[in-house]
Amino acid sequence: MKLISSFILILFLFVGIGSQNFLFSQNQEVLNLENNLELQIKSKSWKEFLDVHAELVRFYIQNGNIDKAKKILSKLDEIPNAIYKKKSTLAIKATHTKGEFALYEGDISKALEFFEEAYISSQKIKNKEELPAQLQLELNKSMSIALWQTGNLSSARSFAEQSVLIAQNRIGENSQEVADAYNNFGLILTSQLPKNAKEYYQMSQQIYEKLQKESPNNKELNNKLAYTWINLGIILREQKSYVLAEDYFKKALNSFENSHNELAKAFVLNNLGQNSFLQNYFEQAENYEMQALKIYQNNYGKKHPDIATVYNQLGTIYEAKEKFSKALYFYQNAIQANTLKFQSKKIDTNPLPTDYLNADILLLSLSLKARTLERKYNEKTLLLNDLKDAIEVLLVADKLIENIRNLRINKQDKIALGNRAAEIYETGLRISYTISEFPRQKQKYKEQTFYFAERNKASVLLAAIADTKAKHFAGIPDSLLEKEQTIQTQIAYFEQQIQSYPILNTSVQDSVLLYLRSQLINYQSQAKEFTNLLEKQYPNYFSLKYNTQIADIPKIQEKLDDKTALLLYSQTYNQQDNSQIYAFLVTQNKLEINTITEKELESDLIYFRNSIEYQSYEDFVESSSLLSQQLLFFDIPSSIRKVVIIPEGNMGKIPFEALFTEKNIKKGSKKNIDSQNEDYSKLPFLIKKQKVSYSYSATLFLEKNEITESTNSSIFLFAPIDFQSNALSNLKGTADEVKQIDSIFHQKEISTSLYTYKKADKAILFSDSLKNYRFIHLATHGKVNEENPDLSQIFLTNTDGSTGSLFASDIYSLQVGAELVMMSACETGLGKTSKGEGIVGLTRAWFYAGADNLAVSLWQVSDEATNKLATIFYAANLEKIQNNLEKNTAFQKIDYSNSLQKAKLSLLESKKFAAPYYWAAFILIGK
Repeated sequence: MKLISSFILILFLFVGIGSQNFLFSQNQEVLNLENNLELQIKSKSWKEFLDVHAELVRFYIQNGNIDKAKKILSKLDEIPNAIYKKKSTLAIKATHTKGEFALYEGDISKALEFFEEAYISSQKIKNKEELPAQLQLELNKSMSIALWQTGNLSSARSFAEQSVLIAQNRIGENSQEVADAYNNFGLILTSQLPKNAKEYYQMSQQIYEKLQKESPNNKELNNKLAYTWINLGIILREQKSYVLAEDYFKKALNSFENSHNELAKAFVLNNLGQNSFLQNYFEQAENYEMQALKIYQNNYGKKHPDIATVYNQLGTIYEAKEKFSKALYFYQNAIQANTLKFQSKKIDTNPLPTDYLNADILLLSLSLKARTLERKYNEKTLLLNDLKDAIEVLLVADKLIENIRNLRINKQDKIALGNRAAEIYETGLRISYTISEFPRQKQKYKEQTFYFAERNKASVLLAAIADTKAKHFAGIPDSLLEKEQTIQTQIAYFEQQIQSYPILNTSVQDSVLLYLRSQLINYQSQAKEFTNLLEKQYPNYFSLKYNTQIADIPKIQEKLDDKTALLLYSQTYNQQDNSQIYAFLVTQNKLEINTITEKELESDLIYFRNSIEYQSYEDFVESSSLLSQQLLFFDIPSSIRKVVIIPEGNMGKIPFEALFTEKNIKKGSKKNIDSQNEDYSKLPFLIKKQKVSYSYSATLFLEKNEITESTNSSIFLFAPIDFQSNALSNLKGTADEVKQIDSIFHQKEISTSLYTYKKADKAILFSDSLKNYRFIHLATHGKVNEENPDLSQIFLTNTDGSTGSLFASDIYSLQVGAELVMMSACETGLGKTSKGEGIVGLTRAWFYAGADNLAVSLWQVSDEATNKLATIFYAANLEKIQNNLEKNTAFQKIDYSNSLQKAKLSLLESKKFAAPYYWAAFILIGK
């Protein structure tokens, strides 16, 4: 597991902010400035006071005199409250300095609070000319650093890129400020775009070297150049160029030794330790880490996130040497160093999930501790207590993940957290399952196994839905919700505009991006401020928002009827990167767990999809038999009439309805298949025995299952039909599709709104009336962007008649009250497979927007087959609605899976559309 220290950005902040950083050469000069501070306080010359104050704080931090830095910092208390209330430039500077010191101390949350306060105040200054370029740079750099530290990479990148643009446009292309901004931007890009990061480091290095030639004795420039060497070394290390990386690290170490920069020296030693560790030079690695630890402790004391980082690295060294007890000792020390109150050295004790300095580093420590306890059990002791201790660690980590997710601002960053959280939940699932194999532990740990599997499902989506429900039940007025929608719409717009640009490379783009970035940051700040306002003014909103209850087995079994089964799949990876699938069958009175160790599952999933799309009968029968043996191996009771599938990864891209309930064909046995008498209708499809629906998680399924049916049955029909773009074919068949659906509703005297051709305008989707429809049907082209799911889109008409797009990011900000949204467009059910969240694309966006159920397609189907399936589906739904009205049970829920089963069986029984290609493409996500 990689260990990336947080310290590089803190170093860069304190020595890299501003080109006017004082580098005091004589003690008398420092003393004179301190005396001037006192005079400025007495004369209330606050501008002059603040010009020097921040630089003195930074000076003492760089020289390791923390007590003195804290004493100077405390002089900010002398500034009258009236100045802070004015939110003037002076107040912004003072607040920013407080944030710098909090960041140095490792209190990231407090630092971010100060930086946000300063930044928001700066945005309220109407005349931006009053805000010096230097201060704008400092604010943007600090925000990017603090956001990066809290895992908000997307937001951090916005601020870092903004710094580049401000420096280029307001100070000068070859200035020290531009080099600083390049270096900072590179840091933000390192984890996701290392090649681009390297380019920015090299551009930064070139500017520093040029400036250094002009001022060879400039200590600040020498330090900054050394930081760039470290950053380049980190990139090279990640590329496994360890020798070159070591050269850069040692150059930097030599530079810092000459300048007596102890904290920077410690950071280099830590990186040298990691570099040695990755080459299996364990003794050398430990030596470097111990040197770094000594320096950090001399400067920070016993508690700081950077001390925790070193302890984590020492733990990994001993874990690699299979000295697990010593590794656990270091991980426990890492936890202690990164918490405010926790002091225990006992391995079976853990901190509270709210007690931390840096949440991400604590999560790493807990993950490493649990992993080592598991290895200790498997490779050394076979003591059950080791596994039970690991479970307790993981339960703390589970709560911590929720705290971290609440700190994430951007939706993409919340989803990215799923990759890290997945490691925690996979480990918990694996360990719980192992314990459940012991007879006395069976039921408790079977349920615990399911808990970890469920925790690894769609947490971000669940939180978003909880947020929407909280706003409703907290009684927040419509006027405020409309204001929020306006802000979110603007955020979506500017995100789309920025994503359409490549990374900075031309001055023309720079000027455009400067505007786009500033607007995005402005609206994101408004959104954060708006949320804070709601949480303060509506306490119920705050409590409901953070009160998402995960469905456990007793709750699920209580809610399931006796004819419904839930099938949940979860995948784990062990230390050797071997994969294993866990399958859970839950009925009203039973919980079964099984494991799948088939190594070729991924290729079998592709084989199955291809055999359907290419309509190869022999390949389909073989592939469906293969997958059925792997995925449907449970003996589902004959009384079960409905199966809810909660898939894992790429399982979400296949229709389980087309799997077999009889599994008598083995791999390579195509000779058993009668290809001369192809008859799909005779095959033992799952859809013949059970209705099938899908969900992102058991918790989400239960929530959707509790939704009360609406008495309003109107439908919104939307089909552009003709497209102006040469890249898109016209869809004449969709005209018949929506007209027939419209006719079915009119026959039942139910109101419809039909928008076709140029009337299928994007603006209509953003109208308030959209939330009044029970059904929304979109018949158009769709396009999935797996690299950037927010750019997945469905095509429609712009106001001027040109072809437009409704992006996933647009859908997030819609106000939808529909019980069912059907996207009759190709591949609308696909998207990017994201660990811990499932498939991220158009489907999730509609759930965010308020849809209860979705009918989507997994591949492109002919217009005629789609038309037939859709009309039968809606006719069955309306028949159920009519029956409910006649029986005076209008509020009884509709089972849309029943209507979809009826439509699919109708196609299956017809000779023309019997192949799964025609009827299996559409799946129901919901109840």
